[in-house]
Amino acid sequence: TITGTSAGPRQKPSLIGPLLFSAVGAVLLIFFALTLYNTVSLISQGAKAEGTVFQVEPRRERDIKGRYRTNYVSSIRFLSPGKQAQMFSTTGRYSLGQSIPVIYNPRHPSEARLAVFSELWLPPLLLALSSLLFASIGLVSLLTVLERRRMISWLLANGRRIEATVVEIKETEQHTRRSRTA
Repeated sequence: TITGTSAGPRQKPSLIGPLLFSAVGAVLLIFFALTLYNTVSLISQGAKAEGTVFQVEPRRERDIKGRYRTNYVSSIRFLSPGKQAQMFSTTGRYSLGQSIPVIYNPRHPSEARLAVFSELWLPPLLLALSSLLFASIGLVSLLTVLERRRMISWLLANGRRIEATVVEIKETEQHTRRSRTA
């Protein structure tokens, strides 16, 4: 048997968490738009060339769990229209001498990327999904908090305070079954 009285009116739920998630979603949306614009501009205005892998450098790094992982940085060389050799590096393990399609800015040939999905479309796709996730969590939690605040305000304005004493708490068969499955 438990006895006691109410602790008084509850504080209104905070908006900080939902607004923070929404703000992160908005910032990611801006990065998504910029990344998508850069990718579309490069594809529509860029020049294509065939690049060659001339160096593959392993980099041994520790992950979060303290285990060592080997990542690779591949250096690619291609010729711009003026027959000038251009070089850039990208992550990923490619074979020495491997031929890879490259897309680059003709005005600034040093601005180059591999013409593959992971280099062109994966970054904007991941930013879009992250933006959607954060914005959705922020929006749903914001709506939940605002509804809870509205309910508390209504109860404080229109409700009637009562005092009660808890006499007994029993575990019912339904609660017992539900807690076993959880």
